[in-house]
Amino acid sequence: MKKGNIYIVIWEDTYQEVGWHSLEDIAEISKENLKEYIKSVGIYVGDYGKFVVLASEFNTNERMKNWSGITWIPRGCIRKITKIK
Repeated sequence: MKKGNIYIVIWEDTYQEVGWHSLEDIAEISKENLKEYIKSVGIYVGDYGKFVVLASEFNTNERMKNWSGITWIPRGCIRKITKIK
C-alpha cells in the first residue's frame, strides 16, 4: 500500500452483547451476528503497529495538520484490501 492512495478495506468488526448467556446462547449468537463485515474507504496514512490507518480527508496546506477522519483498523481483522484507481 502506498501513502496517499485510496483503498477499500473490508474487515471484521467486534461484537458485544450485554447480559448473562449460556454456552448455547453464545454459540447461536456467534452463528447469527459474526458474519458481517465493515467496508471502509479512505486515504492510506500508513501502518502503525498492528493497525492499518485510513483517513477520510487530507489537507495539502503544509502549515496545518494534514489528516482528518482517522480510522485505525486492526490488521488481524482485515479480509481484503483493494486499491481504487
